[in-house]
Amino acid sequence: MRRARGANAFVLGALALAATSIFFSADRSPREFPVFAPGAPRCPIIVPAAASDAELAAAQLVRETFAAAAGRGVFPLVHEGGVGASRGIFIGETRRAAAHVASPPPRRPPFDDEYAVAVSRDAVVLRSARPAAIEQTAAWWLEERLGAHWFMPGPLGAEVPRRAELRLAPGEARWRPAFLSRDFGLRGADASGAWARANLLEARIEHNHSYWRIFTREDVAAKPQLLPQRGGAPLRIGDATGQRWQPNLAAPETVAHAAEFIIREFDAH
Repeated sequence: MRRARGANAFVLGALALAATSIFFSADRSPREFPVFAPGAPRCPIIVPAAASDAELAAAQLVRETFAAAAGRGVFPLVHEGGVGASRGIFIGETRRAAAHVASPPPRRPPFDDEYAVAVSRDAVVLRSARPAAIEQTAAWWLEERLGAHWFMPGPLGAEVPRRAELRLAPGEARWRPAFLSRDFGLRGADASGAWARANLLEARIEHNHSYWRIFTREDVAAKPQLLPQRGGAPLRIGDATGQRWQPNLAAPETVAHAAEFIIREFDAH
């Protein structure tokens, strides 16, 4: 009798466990958004009907990264309003984004950066506070969610961990860069700027060398004490053929001249 009761309890427990497993497996699919899985179709990447260059570049980055993570397959790119654009990953200023991801309060540049992603049962929506920063938004999300990295410009620099499937739980996440302006100045190595954007770099504050504006030939002609020294003698502009010159930063007149120029620039701008 005890054995029969034990067997019955075991069977009932197994049935309960099976029922629970069936419930969770059935419940998992509707609640999570499947991006890719073995034997399942690839999720479409959806851009606005009149997509900008930045939105198309962000969509291409998502497609390439997903393909690398899945190891195979092509993720279709479709425009909002077209066939197959009702469910997928929405990039940029789509109608779905306007309905599901609230824009942050407007801020004056360069304080207007914010990246956002919202996941629901039938859509993943990527949106940036500034539409021009949507590629950085996509890169931020791909790094956070997939562990993707772009170590150097070009395809050899991309590192994307492989995985059998990708399912996303519903929710929303937002992120603001810690630095207003982020730039390494790698113009030669990254002519298109794609590597910089993948690494969330963006020069919001312009930087350049302004000595040529602050110390002109006319300034030096009027104030020869601004000239650098070579062998104890002033180095005239043009004496060093093919080379650029720097002002004499040890001279108090140089400091005063630069300060006066900067004050005039701030007053004017």
